[in-house]
Amino acid sequence: MLFIPLLALATYAAAAPAGTSSSLSLTSTSTPGSSAASTGTSAAAVPSPTVAYASDDPNYSYLDQYESGTPEPIIGAAGANILGPQNIPLERQSPDFMAPPTTDSGSVQNVKWPMAISHNRVQDGGWARQQNEHDMPLATAMAGVNMRLKAGAIRELHWHVTAEWGYVIAGSCRVNVVDQLGRNYLADVVRELHWHPTQPEWTFYLEGNARVTVFASSGNARTFDYQAGDIGYVPPTFGHYVENTGNTTMKYLEIFKTDKYEDISLNQWLALTPPEMVKAHLQLDDETISQLQKVKPIVVGPGEW
Repeated sequence: MLFIPLLALATYAAAAPAGTSSSLSLTSTSTPGSSAASTGTSAAAVPSPTVAYASDDPNYSYLDQYESGTPEPIIGAAGANILGPQNIPLERQSPDFMAPPTTDSGSVQNVKWPMAISHNRVQDGGWARQQNEHDMPLATAMAGVNMRLKAGAIRELHWHVTAEWGYVIAGSCRVNVVDQLGRNYLADVVRELHWHPTQPEWTFYLEGNARVTVFASSGNARTFDYQAGDIGYVPPTFGHYVENTGNTTMKYLEIFKTDKYEDISLNQWLALTPPEMVKAHLQLDDETISQLQKVKPIVVGPGEW
């Protein structure tokens, strides 16, 4: 039988939670003699933004445009073409690196790693390649191995200090496990904008094309493009979404280092916040606020975000 497993390894290191910041403050002005002497009162301070509001540019993906032409770092009137050599196949895989959306800001470490550029260990029984923190320094809590075993092949006897979680993509196998007490176990083995408050997310993309923007707080955000065979990693508290930018179904596998899944939906959070507060912070109109959902919308279609 063919056997292609995906192994996720979790270490006991933990990523530090991201900080938070506020982009609004109150400023007050006064004019000599403008307050009433008899009462000693003055007008309330007028709220004003300390930084410009985000652009309303829809930031459409350049994926289709790059597939049919030469990728160029040009966005509207900004940017210019490349005069030197280009690695066009690689640039087509990451259009949001070449022409980043207006929401990208500050500095976010790399959270993308293609298994295609991992060093492969090829032997008589198959092959194995891995991703660890040497490839993605930010991914300190989880790593992964992509392996193929031929029919009848056996992976060598081994053990880990870390816990191991496996997913069989194709084929079947038998796994024999012995714990530290000598106990034996034998068995046959045949998204919407959100964030995870306590656990990192390790993602393996199986089919299609995806775009992910990771928000690391304090004005830091970066957008990444993924294809089948790529690995993604999102630290705890980092807001993110997964968008299908291709013309086919996009499938991916999410793995968490926990036995309790938790996530927070931005849509639901805003829907459960007093409307006036949402309006004051984000300058949203009543119609937009009325579309927010108090029940968590796990997957949304075109026109729903």
